[in-house]
Formats: sequence, structure tokens, C-alpha cells
Amino acid sequence: MEHGTRVLAQVRQAAALLEAASRSIPDANEKEAVELARAFARAEKLAMAATRRALLRAGDDGARHHGGERDMASLAASLCGTTVAKAGKGLRSARALETVTSGRAAFLDGSLSLDQAQVVADAAVAAPAATPELVAAAGQTSLSGLRARAAAAIAAKRGEEAVQDRERRLAARRFCHIQAAPGGGVRVEALLPTAEGAALLGAVAHATDVVWRSARQRGCNLSMDQARADALVALCRGGGTSEPAGGSPDLILTVDAAALVRGEVRDGEQCVIDGVGPVPVAHARSLLGEAFLTMCVTDGQDVRTLTSTNRVVPARVRKALMLRDPACVVPGCGQRMHLEIDHWRLDFGRGGLTAIDNLCRLCAPHHRLKTRTGWRLDGGPGRWRWLPPRRGSPAQAAPAGPLPAPAAAAAADSTAAGSTPVALGPAVSSSH
Repeated sequence: MEHGTRVLAQVRQAAALLEAASRSIPDANEKEAVELARAFARAEKLAMAATRRALLRAGDDGARHHGGERDMASLAASLCGTTVAKAGKGLRSARALETVTSGRAAFLDGSLSLDQAQVVADAAVAAPAATPELVAAAGQTSLSGLRARAAAAIAAKRGEEAVQDRERRLAARRFCHIQAAPGGGVRVEALLPTAEGAALLGAVAHATDVVWRSARQRGCNLSMDQARADALVALCRGGGTSEPAGGSPDLILTVDAAALVRGEVRDGEQCVIDGVGPVPVAHARSLLGEAFLTMCVTDGQDVRTLTSTNRVVPARVRKALMLRDPACVVPGCGQRMHLEIDHWRLDFGRGGLTAIDNLCRLCAPHHRLKTRTGWRLDGGPGRWRWLPPRRGSPAQAAPAGPLPAPAAAAAADSTAAGSTPVALGPAVSSSH
């Protein structure tokens, strides 16, 4: 009892300090405000985790006897200002993470947000061995990217039959609603099986790229949603399918060679369309030759041994980058459209090679920050860090460590966290 009283007093004191710090924000300069935001964000995650753990410790009886609510989910909803359903889901996620060492540690130290914790917890139930990898990915990728990784891990654990069953259920539930919106206009909503949905996404991605680039050339500032809407209309009218000026925005399907030959995915293997999710191997085979899709088989020639002394990125390396860096590599960004290739270790103008070890994909805003203001990347695939400019340094900062020799790069990177051996075998790759 004495211990609990002392801890409660400490928490109340910490809350008072946070409140006082919050009131002082208007007096902070820009740099201090950014650091305050980081500190408050971590405090928010810590408080979220501690709240769920305290509620689990109290249980339904504690919620009734001491909180005046019917159960702990209701008490959580009342305390956190959310719905009972959402509060209950958060508590279930916290309980699931308590049973997995790596997930529990990340939850307790503020490394996971509630949304991230729910994704990791759901995967931990179905594929516990994938939890450490997902926890590490949470700090590097966006929430959508984390969900995609979790879905792939669950699919690999459950096997090909489970993925096929899911696709059959999706096929039975497929629909497309097109109706007049109450305030005018037309609203479109659809649900498609994964492979068919990928075909739609690929076609729309092509058309969106054409629309967005054309609008930019005319000086029009379209949002991505607006460009996508215009692209959908263009496709329906029979246009919008010409090749984008900046290169094809293909969808990437990654499949283990053994699974492709065998016809099913086993534990530890994958058959995944980037940005869409796991698909049955039979569907992957049926997609061979589709113009919207590039298939990458994890067996064969390693593209990391390819280099170029000019700025043009070889097609094979470009495809490998699309697979390795499906989104902007700046941790937490998650932008997938209109990515730009950057010589991240050593700039091309300073002798940097056009080799995959020296390349990454960035969204335009982060690319501008790196090029013009000196923000830096460090760490490499799976370990990216986004660092502020060096004090007193020019925009083009010094390289982040020595660049490995091209021939040795594959061996040096093959054990790096998050790196992926990539092959685009001629028998199983298609591009346009």
C-alpha cells in the first residue's frame, strides 16, 4: 500500500510538471518547440502504456468497486475520452503484448504508439516469432508499412491454404457502390479480392502519375487525392494510361523462388504485393506478364553487385530499390508516391557511385531538406536515422561512413537488418 501511494504521488507530480511545461510552449523557439514535441510524444506513449497496464491490474472488479464503471473497458473509455469498443481493443492489445518479451519491453518504454501496439499484438498472437522484427520496424516505417509487414508475417505463419480461404471470402464479399452523394457529386466505394485490387491499384497508379506530372507542368497544385480522382475518370473515359514521364510506378510482387515452384508458401516464405498484402502463389502465377506488376523472386543474381559511374540508375537497380524502399526511407514518413532516388552516402557530384548501397528513395520534401538544408541519412536499410544538419556545415554533409567496394557490398549488406536479397530473373520478371 505504501509503495502504491508513493508511486501515485510521483505520477501526479510528473503530470503537474507536464502541465507546466505545456503552458510554457509559447515561450519556446522553433528548435526548442520541436524537441518539446518529441519529448511530449514519448511521454504520451509512456502514459498510454501505463494507463492500459494499470487498468489491466485493476481488472473488471476494480473498475466496478473503485472506478464506478461496469468493467475496465468502460472505465478506459471514460478516462481516455474514447469509445468502449476502441478502449477494449487497446486493453486486449496490451494484454497480448504482456506475453511477448520484446513487445512488452517496447510497449513499456514508449517505443510503440497505441495503433502500433495493436498491430504488433495482433501479429504476436498468430506469429509470435515475428514480434521482434515488427517492433524494430515500428520505429522505421509508417503505420501502413507496419500493417503490411504484420499481414505478411501472419500469412506466412498460417500458410497458403489460409490465404486462399481469405481470398475466397473476399471474392464472395466483393462489391462496387456508385451512388449520388447527399451534398452533390458521386461517391465510389468498392471491395475487391487482393489480386484484382492490385490490378486496379496498378492502373490507377499509372494514370495518377500522368495526371499529377501534367498538372505540375501546367503550374497546378493538385493533392494526391485529387490527382487520383482525375485519373479514375480518365481511365473510365479510356485515357490516362500512357507511360509516366518519370518512369513506371509498378507494383512489386515479392515471392520466394521455392514457393513459386512448389505452388504454396511455407513458414518463413512470402508472396506479397507491396502496399496490398499477401496473395496466394496461384494468383501470383496468374499475374505473370501483367503490365502493371513487376515480380521479384528472392533467388538468383544479387543486384547489389551492379554499379554505374553515371547518374542514370540501371533498370534492375531501380526495381530493386522499389522493393527495398517501397516508401520514403525517413523513419515514420510512409510516402509511397513520386519518390526520388538519392545518392545518400556520398553525393554523385562528389564521386558517389550509382550503386544500390549508395542509393535510397526519398519523398520530394525530404529530398529537398537533405539537398538544400543539410539534413542527413545514416544507418542504412532497416536502421535508417534522419539527422539534423551538422553545426556550421554546408548543405552537402560528409558521407555517413565509408562506402563499401561494389563487389564486397553484397556480402557486407547481406546480414544488415532489413536488407533483402533481390533477383529479377528473366523467366519471372515483367516490366514495361
